[in-house]
Amino acid sequence: MHHKFRRRLLSMLSIALLSTPLSFAPLNHSLVIHAESSAPFMLKGQEIDTLASIYPQIEFEIVEADNVLDSIVIKPETLLSSLPARAENVTTIPKFTSDFVHNQTYRDFSTFSLFYIKNGDRSVDIISPVVGLGKAEDFFTPLNFIEAQAQDIGFKLEASFLRHYTQNPYEMYAISKNMPISLIADAKGDWERAKHFLSLIPENHPDYARAAELTAQIEEDLRLIASRYTNATSPDPQTPVRLHPDSEGNENAHRTKELIERTLQTLPLDVRQRIAEIQVIPSDIITGIAGDSSIQGYAFTDHVIKFSDAYDMEPGLIYHEVGHIVDFSSYIYNDASLEEHIGFSNTPEWLAVHEKEWNIEGSYYGIPLESFAQAFAGYMLERVEGVQLSAYGYVDTDLADRPETRAYFDKLFEKLGLNQ
Repeated sequence: MHHKFRRRLLSMLSIALLSTPLSFAPLNHSLVIHAESSAPFMLKGQEIDTLASIYPQIEFEIVEADNVLDSIVIKPETLLSSLPARAENVTTIPKFTSDFVHNQTYRDFSTFSLFYIKNGDRSVDIISPVVGLGKAEDFFTPLNFIEAQAQDIGFKLEASFLRHYTQNPYEMYAISKNMPISLIADAKGDWERAKHFLSLIPENHPDYARAAELTAQIEEDLRLIASRYTNATSPDPQTPVRLHPDSEGNENAHRTKELIERTLQTLPLDVRQRIAEIQVIPSDIITGIAGDSSIQGYAFTDHVIKFSDAYDMEPGLIYHEVGHIVDFSSYIYNDASLEEHIGFSNTPEWLAVHEKEWNIEGSYYGIPLESFAQAFAGYMLERVEGVQLSAYGYVDTDLADRPETRAYFDKLFEKLGLNQ
């Protein structure tokens, strides 16, 4: 049995505060990476600007280094700004702070502004992640600013902003793998600012524990973004398979790790490039996540997969959870709440197959999300080992009994270029 978990954005903490009108105008930064090696970023076959922004943003340079994070050198004087973007003649309160402004560029869309200040002249100051000085300090605490960094980096990790570029799940699958270097740099800026604001909170302050927890999560999210970038740009990605410290002494955990590493090499290159990392963790942690002791694997929408160290691992489960990653790569969210989406597993094409061949009452795979992942697993087992899912104990899920499922994945693999 397997399931998935979706990351949630922090609760919407946008704050409207009355203050005296400000006199400065909106900023429009157009930054330049000072490095000859910087390559153009292509989206749907077109080169796009990933540096210009209506928000204040960090400036950075690219240097030679062993990894992408070390190659990004942020100019420290640009980490914080006192000048927010401005929205004029505001008469309504939006669902999201970003609804106040007219985003125009990739960097605008990928920036999440959690807070705002409403002025007395019907204007609104947008407190984007970089804004943490000046008047903003009068209204928001260091913990608030850390919350803003956590929201921004989580938003980048989910890539829900790409809905502005396509409403087609197949196009979304194609564009969702690639991240411009500016997004990685801005994510690194989130982490640097979080550390700065944490340093302003005394350890005995009531906010410190939460601030430290969020800062640690930001660091983890940055590591995952960097891993996804590295894998996506590598011709031979080596997805990290990590053992939880409490699983190091577990022999089964080591066998699981070895099988995962072997199985990953059988996946199409494009699919391997999409996985951030895989973790083998104690079974009680999996149970705590799922609330069900029968769940042995979890795929997350940030492209992390976690497996129980107590499970006698077999390829079917690995392929199933990877199937979720393929599905997640196609997600087009309706908005930043991440509540509703369209993706492969709920397109009319898959729903028709699901209804005919998978929608069995009481079946775990009666949910299109799960039937898609299990069908991917069955398709991969046929391709790689020439066996059906029943060979690994999965009852009533063989593709031999589901010709339309096999035909669907034949077309999907061809359409996505996964047969190369």
